[in-house]
Amino acid sequence: MGLWGVGPLARWRVQGLNRHCQEIVASMLNAKSDLIERYGRLEMEIQRRMNACCSAFCSVCKSPCCRVEYCREALESPFLEAVRQRFAPAVHWNSDSGWLTAKGCGLAAGRPPVCYEFLCRPILEAQPTPERLEAVKQLAMLVTMAGRRARGNRHVVELEDLERINAARLLAQVTSSSAALARMELIEADRV
Repeated sequence: MGLWGVGPLARWRVQGLNRHCQEIVASMLNAKSDLIERYGRLEMEIQRRMNACCSAFCSVCKSPCCRVEYCREALESPFLEAVRQRFAPAVHWNSDSGWLTAKGCGLAAGRPPVCYEFLCRPILEAQPTPERLEAVKQLAMLVTMAGRRARGNRHVVELEDLERINAARLLAQVTSSSAALARMELIEADRV
C-alpha cells in the first residue's frame, strides 16, 4: 500500500482511466470538428443549388428578403460562428448590410437556416412542374433538417454551449441531408 492508501494497481487503473477519458474527449472534439466541416460543405452545396434556382429572382428584386436581423444570427450563434471560421467569408460584417453584397450573401457557409427556408412567391410560381416545386421546397429545408434537435428540440444554431450538442445525432442528420441532396441530383440527371 502506498501513500494515502492507494496501491500500485489502483494508480495504474486511475492512469488508464485518465488516458481513456482523454481519448474520449479527443474523440468528441474530432466529432465536433468533423460535424462543422461536413455541415459547412453540405451548406455550400445547398447554397450553390439554391442560387441556381433563385438568383435570377433575387438579383433583380426591389425588396430583398435578406435583412441585417437575419445576418445577426450568424454572429450570435456559436455553431454558425464555428462554421463561418472554418469557411471564411469573402467579405467582412457590415452593420448596415450584414453579409449582403451586390452579388448576394458573402458567407461561404454559416448562414442561418432561415436564409434557405424562405422562398418568395415569384420563385415558387416560376417552378415549371409540381415535382420541381416540391424539389425546391425540399432543398430549402435541408439545412434545417441537418441541424434539428441538437439538444432536446433545439436546432444547433440556437445553442449557446457547443459542448452539449449531440454530435453523433447531428452527424447522422448531416449525412441524411447529404443523401437527400444526392438523390435530388440523381433525379434531375435522369430528367436531362
